[in-house]
Amino acid sequence: MNAETGQFATKADLASLETRVVDRMGQLEARLTRDINNHD
Repeated sequence: MNAETGQFATKADLASLETRVVDRMGQLEARLTRDINNHD
């Protein structure tokens, strides 16, 4: 995915990235919720 060499993200690349971002956001949300609940 380097524009300087003429390589661009494909739809599959973007779909994979979206899946990874959504999964990671879910993990972070779960961790944040757990930390908030365990704060007391």
